[in-house]
Amino acid sequence: MNKNYWNELGSQLVDREIEKKIQKMYQYSLPKRKIDLNEKKEMSKGSKIRTPDIVLNRIEVVDCQYEALTSIFYNLRKYIEVNQFSLCFPVMYFAGNSSSDMERGSYMFDFEKNQIVQIGKDPIVTENTAGLFSIFWLLDIDSSIILYGRSSLFMGIKEVMNVREAACRNVKKKLLPVCLNHQRILKDMNINPKLAYLIESDSIIG
Repeated sequence: MNKNYWNELGSQLVDREIEKKIQKMYQYSLPKRKIDLNEKKEMSKGSKIRTPDIVLNRIEVVDCQYEALTSIFYNLRKYIEVNQFSLCFPVMYFAGNSSSDMERGSYMFDFEKNQIVQIGKDPIVTENTAGLFSIFWLLDIDSSIILYGRSSLFMGIKEVMNVREAACRNVKKKLLPVCLNHQRILKDMNINPKLAYLIESDSIIG
């Protein structure tokens, strides 16, 4: 069968060198064994989700005036309680508002203390208008490698997207395209680019 039978015209536009690299990466990353759920539970005992090393400020969730943000927080907490671990950790960026007590900057969630914690004050610049809140969905690559080995990227991306779907249930959002250097965005958040990969990003509405 002709390899171009799907789309004769489109096949002429495909960069075959890129195709070969993607094929190799995909084949290498495919799971080669079934993961034991008990292994997941054992691995997750140390930390259910990555927490920041440096905290600039803490805000009690009950004091947060933004309904969408609190919904995401409680949806995430419920997901982690049910699944007992998460390879995804979201970083929220607040653009600032004169009527809010929250400072402009990057925030993570502390589910054990029911707090939103500020980890950075640098502005996060994207190509699009992000609105008041943006959520960046990051993959904890170290934990993913421990759990999935060579399949860590493939399985990690699936996990991140599952977490994103669960967290944003009943929350209005729109996709925030990020085409700039991902490592620069992570550094602006005070996140080590070697420890996390930016998988997806959303602008939160409301």
